[in-house]
Amino acid sequence: MLDLSHPQSEHIFAAAREMDRILMVAHKMTVASSSKREVLFELTKAPIAKLMEVNEHHFGNSETIRGRIAMLAKSLVTLRNLNEGKITDDRSDGIGHCPYCSTPIKRFQPQYKPRPDDSWLIYCPQCSNLYTKPLDKLSLDGVGFGTDAI
Repeated sequence: MLDLSHPQSEHIFAAAREMDRILMVAHKMTVASSSKREVLFELTKAPIAKLMEVNEHHFGNSETIRGRIAMLAKSLVTLRNLNEGKITDDRSDGIGHCPYCSTPIKRFQPQYKPRPDDSWLIYCPQCSNLYTKPLDKLSLDGVGFGTDAI
């Protein structure tokens, strides 16, 4: 059970908000053209910086967390640069196959709405492995921003 009065609760939830922002943008990147990926990639910089700040100020500037954030940032660069930045198709409508790897695009309405303007989650499940694994590492095993610490 979560202890919302735990001193780290506020900071773990702050990190979770930033990780969710990254997840939503990265999902959009998986189905976008390279030019659109560039724009979306810029939107991930502030949440990455905020994660670094939370780590520095509230987690003792953990080397492990810092490394995991760096791994996440690197995965977003890789996602941005797929096919050497020459992806011309945009499948943001969720129809068809990934413009990079040709995997069928996943499109569904979640039971929760991350934001009111996002009624559908649309992403390539294969390309999403690039960033979901680093995101998971940030919230697992009691070393990162996981709620198991509170």
